[in-house]
Amino acid sequence: MSRGWLYDGAAPANERRREVRRPLGIPSIAYDAQRRLRYACTVVDLSHHGAQVHCSRAEALPDDFELFINGTEAIRRTCEVVRRGPTRLGVRFRGR
Repeated sequence: MSRGWLYDGAAPANERRREVRRPLGIPSIAYDAQRRLRYACTVVDLSHHGAQVHCSRAEALPDDFELFINGTEAIRRTCEVVRRGPTRLGVRFRGR
C-alpha cells in the first residue's frame, strides 16, 4: 500500500535492503547545518529511512546536512551520509 511518496511493506525477495525504495528523480536542495551553503541535488530514490542523492560534486556536501525535497509533498529531513561516491550519496534520515 502506498502512502504519498513512500511505500509500506517489505522489499522484494531479490533486494538486500530492508525497505522498499521508490524511484523519484526530484530536484532538491541540501543545506549545511548553519544554512550558509546551498547545494543543488536530485533525490534519485527514497525510502522511509533514507535516500540516494545525486550531486555534481558529492564531496562538497558535509557528512550531516538538511535535505529539502521539492514536489507535491515537500519534505525536509536531517541527513547523515552513510555512502559517498563522486556524484552520489547514500543518506540515512535522522530522527526517523
